[in-house]
Amino acid sequence: MLSYNDSDINRFMEVLEGKIPDRIPYCDFLFSKQIIEDILGRNIGYETIYRSDHSTKVIVDSKDFIDFYYAIGQDLAGFLVLSPDEYCFEGIGKIYKAESKVKNHDIFKKIIYPDFGVFIDEYRKRFFELNDLARLKKIGVTVLNGGFFQDSHQFIGFTDFMTGLYQDISFIKEVLNFFGEIDYEISKFVCSLEIPLFFFTDNIAYNNGPFMNPQLFKDLYIPLLKKILEPPKAKGIPIIFDSDGDIEWIIEDLIELGVCAIHPIDPGAMDIYKIKEKYGKKLTIMGNVGQDFPLSFGSTDDVIKDVRHRIEVLGEGGRYVLKSSHDVGDNVKVENFEAMIKTLHEYGYYK
Repeated sequence: MLSYNDSDINRFMEVLEGKIPDRIPYCDFLFSKQIIEDILGRNIGYETIYRSDHSTKVIVDSKDFIDFYYAIGQDLAGFLVLSPDEYCFEGIGKIYKAESKVKNHDIFKKIIYPDFGVFIDEYRKRFFELNDLARLKKIGVTVLNGGFFQDSHQFIGFTDFMTGLYQDISFIKEVLNFFGEIDYEISKFVCSLEIPLFFFTDNIAYNNGPFMNPQLFKDLYIPLLKKILEPPKAKGIPIIFDSDGDIEWIIEDLIELGVCAIHPIDPGAMDIYKIKEKYGKKLTIMGNVGQDFPLSFGSTDDVIKDVRHRIEVLGEGGRYVLKSSHDVGDNVKVENFEAMIKTLHEYGYYK
């Protein structure tokens, strides 16, 4: 059971600005029930909702979440607001986003645009509930949003999406624009809240590079992303970009768009030390403590050694946020997670 109780969103914000705060910030967004209960020393309110499209949504009681973050000294809380999971089509009925049933323009043109007034109500309530609790403990609350590229290829099917780039690119553009507009609406909603930073998430690459020709991807993707980032830029809200895989080929473009941090820099895809050396004065880098090794399959000594090394090298000159390479799920050993947090609090200072 840990009780550091030293969360401070100002620490996190200073790092995004290139300043040196009192210590290296920490944040993860997804945690196993076992780890939360172990840290708090009590059972938590925890609900798993099974959706019609076979996906799941886990809801943890807001007070439990904030108490947990405060105990480990986490500076930022967040929750997901992605595009709706199901869409209504005239004469067809409902189609779930991940079912890959939309194969052509004739089906797609029957789609009914979602009612955002209804869609965002539950998220607005969730945000204020979290934020009211978090403010008392100096924890910031943001909303993780985005995913229009991932949504598009899920809607069509990955293989059909890729072949469509060459057989019917106008249809591919139509779908990308549709989900881009949804993300733009979500972006406007998110920026109407009192968020400290804007966290955009989308998976755009394999571990060995882009899904497609990088220039073609940029031609399709960058104009839509630029529009989605207009609301946070207009309000001067710092922007974090999140993607799995190797995204080094698009980092300069992200910087031009106003992104100030990238996440989570999976060790299986990118060399974080190379990224730090090349972009460390322009970007804050977040993450890279391996979810597999050392957090799941290593020993506590492995974790301590790994985390200390990252702190010493990546923390030099600032602009580093400690985080796992993905999330802290059921496979992560409780003792290894505690070792990571204890090492942060003992050694997590910039040089």
